[in-house]
Amino acid sequence: MKIKILLLGAIILFAFQSKAQLKYIGVFGGIAYFPAVNQSIMPDMGFIYSDYVDKKLSIRLQGNLSSADNNGFWDLKGMAEYNFFRFSNSRFSKKYTPYAALGLGIADLPEEVAGYNLILPATLGVKFKLGRSAIFGVETSFNYSNTTFLSGQNRQTTINWYALAGAYLAFNFYKPDMPCPAYR
Repeated sequence: MKIKILLLGAIILFAFQSKAQLKYIGVFGGIAYFPAVNQSIMPDMGFIYSDYVDKKLSIRLQGNLSSADNNGFWDLKGMAEYNFFRFSNSRFSKKYTPYAALGLGIADLPEEVAGYNLILPATLGVKFKLGRSAIFGVETSFNYSNTTFLSGQNRQTTINWYALAGAYLAFNFYKPDMPCPAYR
């Protein structure tokens, strides 16, 4: 069964092999808010990788790690990101764009929740080009979890989400003037 899941994941990744010019990787920093865990606010850091499949749509992978007072978590999520404006290395594209992303992921939530949990992230943000190869973005993400045990006292609660907010700085992989192979 695990081999079938890995094979399906590999097929999906190769199906979305991008012909667009923009792929970037960067670092994320901000805060995580757990309303059910004593209304905890924790520092958060992570990475972001994005690969554009066309002028407005990208596939994105993001990982976050938060920790405070021996109470921490990590999550890893894949998302489809829609940019409201064309955002690429082209000189004709906008220098900024608001975006929305939806996806699926896994999380190892705070200590009182045993095992891994399925999460459904929904993200809103805006990103800006800084020169020819750097990108700066700010975003907030609400992550719904399939568990109802997000309480610090290990009691059942109806609050089964957490939020992340922060900023990232990323750099793209391609030379800015390199022509896109798909449009030669």
